[in-house]
Parts: sequence; structure tokens; C-alpha cells
Amino acid sequence: LLPANMPVVAMAGAVEAVHGLSITFGEYMLWHFLILGIVKAILLSIVIIYMFPDKRPEQSETDAPAKFNLNALQGRVLFLLIATLTLWATDFVHGIAPGYIALLAAIIILVPGFGFAPKDSLGNTDLSVIFHLAGVMAIGAVVDHTGLGKVVAEFLIDVANPVPGHDAFNFASLSLISSLLSAVTTTPGNPAVFA
Repeated sequence: LLPANMPVVAMAGAVEAVHGLSITFGEYMLWHFLILGIVKAILLSIVIIYMFPDKRPEQSETDAPAKFNLNALQGRVLFLLIATLTLWATDFVHGIAPGYIALLAAIIILVPGFGFAPKDSLGNTDLSVIFHLAGVMAIGAVVDHTGLGKVVAEFLIDVANPVPGHDAFNFASLSLISSLLSAVTTTPGNPAVFA
């Protein structure tokens, strides 16, 4: 999912800040859901079934089949997840960015009165991910502000040598450059430089 993948969120934010292009979750889903969603789910199912076959104990005739029961908290969480996914998928209609929708869902989960999380959960939260993402965005801002991004971009464009109409070659060269940048900048730092 686009909003749940930190490097992709950083890349989308950097692209929007540097180039003024806004990537909506709905567009992303339409572009990639067939491969990233359906085909990946089928392949994962085949691999999991082959590598980890289910070995259940023998079941007697009198054993009742397991029932699917949701308690009140599970039902509220399910409703919140469905609402969040629906808002993400329709962001091209209402215009609310997926990051804000995710932030609202997180706030709802953390409000003590709603009963989603224990009252002391915010005190036990690891904030390192937030600082990491802020650092990645700061690197992108520094690279853009100092002009280093323009110099690196011009060099990488000369190296990639994109040719109009040769989409496969262009995609392969950009993918190779992105992979090489990941080795130097680490994967979460790659979007800041690559954008």
C-alpha cells in the first residue's frame, strides 16, 4: 500500500516538493494493483502453500467447525481499516492526501477514549521511525536547496541517456541508477536523492 511504505511515501513527498507533481493513492492503485496486488497475491499463495503445506491433526466427525467471531474492539478496528482504505482509494475524488488520512487513523487509534490502544501506549511508542522520516525529508530539502540535486540529476540523466520512445531501456536505466543509489544512500534515503 502506498501510504504504508515509508520509502514510497518519502519519494512521493519529495517528488511533490521538488517537481510539483502530486501522486494520488487512487492513481497509484490503478497503475499497480494488477501486478502488486493480484499477481503478487497469487504467487505468494502458491509459494506459501508449496513451502509450508498445512498439516492439521485428524479431525473427528463430532468436532464442530470453527466459527468466525469478532469482538467489539475487533469490529471497530475492522471498520476503521475499511474506512481508511476507502478514503485512500478515493483520494482523487475528495483530494485529501493519503498521509493525512493515515495520520487521522493513527490519532483515532491513540485517543484513549476510543479504547483502541491502552492508555499508556503513547508513552511506550518508539519515535525513531518519525525521526528517521524527518531526516530523510531534511536530506531531500538540503539536496534541493543547495543545488546538489540539480548537479546529480544532470549527471544521472547524462549517464542514463533516456531515449524517447524506448520505454523499456529508459525504465531499465532508471531502475539500475535507483539500485546503485540505494547502495550508497540506503533505501529510505534513495527517494530524497533520486527525486
